Formats: sequence, C-alpha cells, structure tokens
Amino acid sequence: MEILKNRPQSLAGKTLTKLEAGIDDIDKFRFDMLFEDGSGLKIFVETKNYASTTGFTTSFYNQFKAYISNQNITSLDQIKYYFRANTGVTKTDRVQKFKNLINNGGNREQFFNSLNPTLKNQYQIEFVSDIDDSFLTTFLNTIIEVY
Repeated sequence: MEILKNRPQSLAGKTLTKLEAGIDDIDKFRFDMLFEDGSGLKIFVETKNYASTTGFTTSFYNQFKAYISNQNITSLDQIKYYFRANTGVTKTDRVQKFKNLINNGGNREQFFNSLNPTLKNQYQIEFVSDIDDSFLTTFLNTIIEVY
C-alpha cells in the first residue's frame, strides 16, 4: 500500500472509494483500488510488484481486457497500472512487455475485440490493423506508471 502513502501525481486530490473490489455485472472485472474525484470521474487502479523478469500471464491479460471492454471506461485516464520500481523495472520495459503480450499470437485481435466502442472512437480504431506500434505506445504510456 505504498502507493497510498506516496501518491503519484495522477492520484493527487482523488479519494480512495474502494479497495480490492469488482463490478458484479461485469465478468472478471476486478481492480485493486478505485479513486474518484469530485466530478464523478472514476480511476481504476492496478498495482503490480513484479521483478523485471516476470512475464505477463494469461490472467493478467484477461483482466486487462476486462478493463478496456468496460463501458464505464470512457478515457484512458481512468485506467492506471502502477508497477513498483524494483531493480530493472522501468516504464519502457513494462510498455514493451505489454506490447509483446498484445502482439503475441491472436492477442492483437482479442485486444481489438475487447476495446469498447468509446475508446475505439476516441483513438479512431476501426480495424485490427489500426492497432500499430505507434497506437500501442501512446495507449500504454497513458495507463502505465512506475513508482
């Protein structure tokens, strides 16, 4: 819970409203923390304490797909993955591991099919081929932080 003691800038002024919870009517949608600001903006937070060599698993990817398919997510500012800055863990490394996971096998198509319509419109994603390296870099740099 180090993140609660030393909040990243993106959570400054936000109120913690739920801890280790889920949304019942959305299958597999679990989150570590939910923050809200005064306007009703909800920020779903995942905290990860991985070694630099730790790979991202199928369950990790399924949880991520649940986030991006959630109709309540209307902006990437509502999704935050905070990785602890263990030795060798950098934002660049985490973004690349995410990209590797998405680009592996049929995962890119799963990513496309999971992306909710609001996010697709926001990023002008009409086809799987629109999910290129530039898009993934922007997308992942928005949601990933190392603390």
